[in-house]
Amino acid sequence: VCSSDLPKRMTGTMLVKVVVFLGYLLSWGVADGQGGEVARLSLANRAQFVPSGKEVDAIEGDWVIRNDRLVAVIAQPTPWRKANMTVGNVGGMIIDLTRREVESDQLSCFYVTANRFNFHDPKRLTIMVDGQEADLGNAATAKGKELAIKIVSAPNGDGVICELTYRLLDSSDEIQIQTTFRNDGAKRSEEHTSELQS
Repeated sequence: VCSSDLPKRMTGTMLVKVVVFLGYLLSWGVADGQGGEVARLSLANRAQFVPSGKEVDAIEGDWVIRNDRLVAVIAQPTPWRKANMTVGNVGGMIIDLTRREVESDQLSCFYVTANRFNFHDPKRLTIMVDGQEADLGNAATAKGKELAIKIVSAPNGDGVICELTYRLLDSSDEIQIQTTFRNDGAKRSEEHTSELQS
């Protein structure tokens, strides 16, 4: 798909599913129907929500979304956020991801849009719980059967905006990632994004 295929003010949507599987039976050590949680990390809740693993990069201010099977950390959308000294510009990206029964994060960063859009404005992040917008403040948590974190990018050089949504359902083994591109620019973009096909 080329962004040139998106005429001015037309929206295209792609859905990518990220599935983590470590070879364990889903019935081992997990219970169904407990609902999911979304939280903004703080010093007070860090020990409760940050997953384990040698590649864990979560810091205070990042967002955690988890259910009884998966846990993921979404880096806070700021221009200075780096996963580590060599992995930069991770604002709004998944930087930690693992199963809950045996936590072992091995991810540095999953760049959903191949780093072609910048997610640097925390005011353009929205939390949705069971279809309703939730105001979690600085260090609150919320529970629900369907959780979503929505982030809107800054326009790229051609005026194209990316709306990024991470969605996690109760007892699901996958995180759904939806990218919606809106072309509000005065010219058509020639940028290729074929790697985003699912």
